[in-house]
Amino acid sequence: MAFDALAPNLGVVLNAVGCREGWLQGELYRHLVAQDLDFQVNSYKLGPRKKADLYGIRPVPMIAELKVFGVEGFYNKNLDGRSNIDIYRTSKSDTRIDLTDEHLQRVHPSVDSLIRDYQRLRDHPSRDTEKYLILALHLKGEPDSFGQTVRAVRISINEWTFDYPSVMVRVWAI
Repeated sequence: MAFDALAPNLGVVLNAVGCREGWLQGELYRHLVAQDLDFQVNSYKLGPRKKADLYGIRPVPMIAELKVFGVEGFYNKNLDGRSNIDIYRTSKSDTRIDLTDEHLQRVHPSVDSLIRDYQRLRDHPSRDTEKYLILALHLKGEPDSFGQTVRAVRISINEWTFDYPSVMVRVWAI
């Protein structure tokens, strides 16, 4: 997996506020274009004024949205577009929260967020294209309420988590 090759540098670059997601898109492009000459970043139209972060056709057609957060210092609105994220909280730190219709109904439609990206992918009409939501979570610092909550949310049961020393990568098939 490309993230295995990127892991040593990922923890360093995730400290560079303002360029993290772009850097990660570029690195994924650099690693994956050799396997898929049609691999692209920020070019596949996902909706009005919205392009998928990643697109490839080999070995199968695929689109993906990528989110890069840290476990501290991020606005709560990055989860669902709203500042109150109590609905996603759990009393136990090791408990996961499955995404429900109640969560989806409260997503602010005009704010870019993790769950809004999920909705865009889910609602994309292509049936022969695999869809993924990818979260790269920088583990620097003690998790604040946003960090604890974003780690607990389970977008899909089709989930893979990759733990590295300074970053956790979670991939959900949509």
